[in-house]
Amino acid sequence: MPEWRKRYYERVAELRKTTFLTDAMDRRIDELAAKVQPVLDEVDKNTARGFPNQVKGFEEPHSPAGGVDRQAVGGAGEAREVTVRLVG
Repeated sequence: MPEWRKRYYERVAELRKTTFLTDAMDRRIDELAAKVQPVLDEVDKNTARGFPNQVKGFEEPHSPAGGVDRQAVGGAGEAREVTVRLVG
């Protein structure tokens, strides 16, 4: 394994213990979804109906059994960059 990849995995593991706490992220996602849902209900009923499933799908990948864990430790073989911007 190249040295840069090893450092990357070590850094991701460190961040997961201090910054990217799944319970806190899930709470924040739920808070934002609660604000978005009423607006969607008014603007687009079809999108509003599917929104809870979209929120759930967004939360699951970073859960302990989800995809981010496998990607962070290299289980998929390639590192992936993910950018999430939450505006509240």
